[in-house]
Amino acid sequence: MAKIEFPKEGISLKEFFGQYVPDALGKAIKETNIQGMDGTEVSLQFNVIGDGGGKYCVKVIDGKKIEVVEGGIPSPMIEIENSVADWRDSISKDSELGGVLLEQMLDPSRFQVTKKNYDVMKAAKGKMEIQIVRPGKEPFRNITRFNKGDAPAAVITMQQQDFKDIAGGKIDPQVAFMGGKIKVKGDISLLIKLMPLAQGMMGKKG
Repeated sequence: MAKIEFPKEGISLKEFFGQYVPDALGKAIKETNIQGMDGTEVSLQFNVIGDGGGKYCVKVIDGKKIEVVEGGIPSPMIEIENSVADWRDSISKDSELGGVLLEQMLDPSRFQVTKKNYDVMKAAKGKMEIQIVRPGKEPFRNITRFNKGDAPAAVITMQQQDFKDIAGGKIDPQVAFMGGKIKVKGDISLLIKLMPLAQGMMGKKG
């Protein structure tokens, strides 16, 4: 798995999205040498709930320019919602999740800003919740909405170690689903449409 530079412990939400994300994302864009994204705008909005939380939208314009909007925008392409505690776990290399969520977003070998994936994200509409079951701790929860959609909706559940194996490229997502390692409740149609993204983010080894 390719290495990224993780943020310092205790980083504030404002510093994370205002400085760390643009720097790391800019590096990933440069290393990926993105083509064919002129005239596009990918907007990824984070709604972090709780004390010290807030809302930030990260835009990638033309596959090159990065813009961060504090307070968010009305209609993001993708909106991700979780608690402050789960957000901190998702960006820490030393958490039970091992930093794999941040690597999925910023590792150049998994980078998802391509015209093909842009078309998939632009066409998608609906909501999915991911629950990662952790021993001795509340499950990690992450709610993602595509293009402000609340339907179709599905809840995806998996065990912590299975998630790390899938995210680390040790298990193919489709194989994991067929083997019962990924459990889904609700409408599976959105997940089928998003499968190309999952395979790109979770199917590569660094």
